[in-house]
Amino acid sequence: NQENAAKNLQETLSVKDTSIKDLEATVERLKSLKSEDQEDLKSNLARSETEKVALKHDFEMQANDLKKIHEKQLSDLKSKLDKEIAARNEVEESVKNNKIEMETMKKEFEIQTKNLRSTLAQSE
Repeated sequence: NQENAAKNLQETLSVKDTSIKDLEATVERLKSLKSEDQEDLKSNLARSETEKVALKHDFEMQANDLKKIHEKQLSDLKSKLDKEIAARNEVEESVKNNKIEMETMKKEFEIQTKNLRSTLAQSE
């Protein structure tokens, strides 16, 4: 009986040793997987940081392009407006000069009319 008990105990210890070794192997596999996961996470983080920097650069480039386009459009509109103002001022100046000329011609006409009436009255 003691032999059987010793044999059973020996088998139980052997099974426990195997179980412990299996558990240790499982722990090592889990550590390895955890390490691989951490490496993957680090790699993903680095990749997303790179993408973030690239996207930020693209955004800044597009913003600068839009700013240049906007500035060009504003410059073109200002130039067009300046030309239109200059043309309007020229027309206003021309109208003013025409009015002065018309007033001068009207006065000359009145003087000539007066002179002609005077001459006509003298000749009668």
